[in-house]
Amino acid sequence: MRPEEPGPRRARIGLAAEACARRCHPAAGTVACDPGVGDTGRVLGGDTGELSLVRRGLWIGCAPEHVDPGMPRELLGAYARHGIRSVVDLRANADDSAFWGAAGIEYFSHGIEDSGAPIPFDWFSTGVEHILDRWVGQRRHLLVHCEHGAHRSPSLVYAVLLVLGHRPAVAEHIVLRARPGAFLRYSDDAERWFERFSGTRPLR
Repeated sequence: MRPEEPGPRRARIGLAAEACARRCHPAAGTVACDPGVGDTGRVLGGDTGELSLVRRGLWIGCAPEHVDPGMPRELLGAYARHGIRSVVDLRANADDSAFWGAAGIEYFSHGIEDSGAPIPFDWFSTGVEHILDRWVGQRRHLLVHCEHGAHRSPSLVYAVLLVLGHRPAVAEHIVLRARPGAFLRYSDDAERWFERFSGTRPLR
């Protein structure tokens, strides 16, 4: 079953993407854009890359217990030093609201199983809308994480980059440059969602 994309949600996502384009290219307002490129790559966790900067203020990571389960307070301090103020958790049946809330970091649970099954369109719509609202609209530094930062979080960020006007190959390059160990397991689902959301296929 493929539910219809609600008009108001489509409008909100579109407006956020347009605002991003105007901020970067006020004369054109229609080209691919991000709220800031910045440096990309692994910045916390050394070779294991627990926290990866995709674009200025937009991060991909793994669940906190996989970073350093013995030092939760130090972890929160490290995230705070990188300016993270909002977290999107993509693990199914997870609730780390108390952990993040202790540091005044907003927590949004948007879980789904990493089963390899097709991901519903609504999951992408809700996740992309939330990320664009916080990252673009409110200019918060935002972390998207799943269990290991390998499948679900890179795929959702990939969908965000498609909405911002990037071609699939470029969006994939941006994600994998920041997080080389990622695997865009649900990129096909993201592209199908984008085609339905936008009414056009992603530019190749």
